[in-house]
Amino acid sequence: MWSRAHMPVPAKHLHPLDYGWKETSSGQYIPNWYEGAPLPDTLFQEEKPDLDDVMDEQDLMQKLRYVMLTLIRT
Repeated sequence: MWSRAHMPVPAKHLHPLDYGWKETSSGQYIPNWYEGAPLPDTLFQEEKPDLDDVMDEQDLMQKLRYVMLTLIRT
């Protein structure tokens, strides 16, 4: 193929659509990176935070005030 790379059709038997490319409606080729999910579910599972572990803003401010007052007193 590389010995004919300067030619318009370097190798007739190497069609881009057979090697990971897609053809757009305008006739251009774009790479087809992958099909399907980017990562199998067995390797990654999205964890949703437990509502008991999530502090709201008021709880956080109360704990911050307690820490600040403790530091000031010492």
